[in-house]
Amino acid sequence: MAEKKYSDLFMEWLHEAGYTHCFYVPGGNSMHLLESASSRFKCVPFLHEASACIATDYFNEISSKNSKAFLLVTAGPGLTNAMTGIVGAWVESRELLIIGGQAKSTDLSKGKSRQVGFQEIDGVALCKSVSKKSVRGDRQISKKELFDLVNLTKAPRKGPVFIEMCIDISFQNRDEIIDSSINFHPYNPRKSKLIKKSSREIVKLLQSSERPLFLLGGGVDRETNLDSLFNLELPIATTFNGSDRASNDYIYYCGRPNWYGSRWANLIIQQSDLIIALGTRLGINQTGYNVQEFAPKAKVIQIEIDKTEKKKKYPKIYKFYNQDCNHLLNQISLDLPPELIENFKDWKEFINKIKKDLINPETENRPSALDSSQFIFDLMNITDGNEIIVPCSSGIAAYESAMRVILNKDNQKMVTSHGLASMGYGVPGGIGAAIAYPNRKTIVFEGDGGFAQNMQELGTALTNKLNLKIFLFDNNGYHSIKLNQKSSFNGHYIGCDNETGIELPNWEKFCESFGIQYMQVNSSNVFGSEFNKLFNGTELAFFTVSVHPDQTYWPRIISRRVSDNEVVSDPLHKMYPPMSHQSESIYMKYLKK
Repeated sequence: MAEKKYSDLFMEWLHEAGYTHCFYVPGGNSMHLLESASSRFKCVPFLHEASACIATDYFNEISSKNSKAFLLVTAGPGLTNAMTGIVGAWVESRELLIIGGQAKSTDLSKGKSRQVGFQEIDGVALCKSVSKKSVRGDRQISKKELFDLVNLTKAPRKGPVFIEMCIDISFQNRDEIIDSSINFHPYNPRKSKLIKKSSREIVKLLQSSERPLFLLGGGVDRETNLDSLFNLELPIATTFNGSDRASNDYIYYCGRPNWYGSRWANLIIQQSDLIIALGTRLGINQTGYNVQEFAPKAKVIQIEIDKTEKKKKYPKIYKFYNQDCNHLLNQISLDLPPELIENFKDWKEFINKIKKDLINPETENRPSALDSSQFIFDLMNITDGNEIIVPCSSGIAAYESAMRVILNKDNQKMVTSHGLASMGYGVPGGIGAAIAYPNRKTIVFEGDGGFAQNMQELGTALTNKLNLKIFLFDNNGYHSIKLNQKSSFNGHYIGCDNETGIELPNWEKFCESFGIQYMQVNSSNVFGSEFNKLFNGTELAFFTVSVHPDQTYWPRIISRRVSDNEVVSDPLHKMYPPMSHQSESIYMKYLKK
């Protein structure tokens, strides 16, 4: 017999399954697991489990296939603190493995009482509704079982898997001979037998279309070859999660249409007559709340790995293909006829006119104050094209402005998470992305209210010597909430700024306490020598951008109450402020027909 400590074997198996990093917060019930992980992975400690979980999510979402991270937390508060990140990964269909500590297997309450063991809660039950699988290690999980659970994080629709390990199980011994014949075989989705037929049907629809649009979602792998689409000059838009699958460098790039999208991108998708949506669930943010008027002139083709998405009432789908979008994209690329490049000339001219005329930010601001949208737009123009871009996941100044105006470049990677729309995602997400690409600059956009929820992780970024450039938009609290209260409750403000109870630090002194380079950006020093020195350097730098309390954030889609019980939203193409009748006749000409 060749016995080993079970936690050692468990971590060896994870290493064999391709894991390279462990993001963690230490704890008593997970101490043997952490000890075993420390000699096998690059282990990165965090100050809070929510941050560690978000960083793990972003690391996996953006890293190469040769790198993979798992999250290690202790029992009780370790898991409950991580729940926001777990739910975020569930909503966004992200690959995430969570290993949680637990009290001794002999000290489990098993539903008979509230708690027996120290820090004991039923983590399996807690994670069940927001994970693909939630299991308890009150016995030794075999190597094959673990490999199956690892593959489940990716198959067929990505999502979290939670393994709860009792501390007494972790320090037991196990004969390593038992599992010696088991090898890891990474999940490889099967090609549908109907894939060639599906491709032919889609190509036929494409050939008969006059105004087609490919909409690429987060389900489209970054490694999927899109050259045929680009070479044939087919119009391509992306969802927010698919942002870097196409860039503004492509001549027929059609932006990121969305409820929070730009006017020009929304006008294009609304006037398409064929939308080929790949790897996107076409959620409310994508279609707008007025789902009945989403792409009113289009046949919508949806290619989605999860057949349950077909059950939704809206948007109206012309044809649903329950297939792996990457396989189908590869087949479509093979089937596209070369002469297709000659098609859609009027449509492509229309797309380029809209882009040329409407691509600049529309917002207005007070004299001498910086406009957040214009600032982000201009900042992206001075990037070198090799950055990692991490907008936060909510908030009007840092998130909506960024997602509306960023024109990403070819080699830039971009990752965000808006399904849960939790505050506090920017910095930990940026840390995860920066660890995945330590030799590239990572740009984070975050609001002051969101930053305050995970500001302790500046220490994590500093310790790991990350080339992180954090842009904090200082609007004295929760500006998006304040604007909602202004429009909905006649300016009755509650818990949204300093005057209503939200007290935030002096950011310069805060950064000084960490020894972090700091700059207050204003209209007189923006993009000047000091700014460029910090931005182009390789060390962590923190920039605050003060936003005027009365700044407008146009264009926006308006919702209005039409009765006591009903609110109606405008469709994606109808944004406020409205266009002139003359402009509508030019930029909405296909909607007028």
